[in-house]
Amino acid sequence: MARVFACFVAGHLLVMLAVACLGLFQVGDNPNRHVALAVFLLLLTCLLQVLVFVYLNVTGKMIAQAVHLRQLDLTPVEEARRLKFRFTRIMATVIGATVLITATGAYQWREGLSLYYHFPSAFIFLAVHVASSYLEYVLICENRALVEEVLRRYHSRSAGYIGSGPASSEVRRADVTPS
Repeated sequence: MARVFACFVAGHLLVMLAVACLGLFQVGDNPNRHVALAVFLLLLTCLLQVLVFVYLNVTGKMIAQAVHLRQLDLTPVEEARRLKFRFTRIMATVIGATVLITATGAYQWREGLSLYYHFPSAFIFLAVHVASSYLEYVLICENRALVEEVLRRYHSRSAGYIGSGPASSEVRRADVTPS
């Protein structure tokens, strides 16, 4: 997931650059291309946040189920919740910056006023996205390590169960047949 996220972030930054170039170097007084691409960037931003949120939710449920099935220590479940909570705060900041840039851009486009508010909000948007992308990448890597650890414990505890291991059908079948 970390590589997929990194690719999404790279694409997101390219679209952000295209929006900025269209806004700064537009030909004539027609900002329609800039506005259309900015709306696409808004949707892409939301998609990226939802993708990470769903990933953390699904892996959190997977961790909880593995802990429940093998009666493992509950610490990984709490750690998964902590990671999701940290992400939620980051996501709120990203959505706030997205609303700010969208509102100032729409206001400037609708009223034809100067870019007094839109330029600073664009820099805030960029800074928030760069920082949040790094923090989200770190969270995804931490979550991956947590999932790997839980699955390692899950498989080590399942060695005595039917259906586990390479030749488990022969190894453990003798234990369950009546004597």
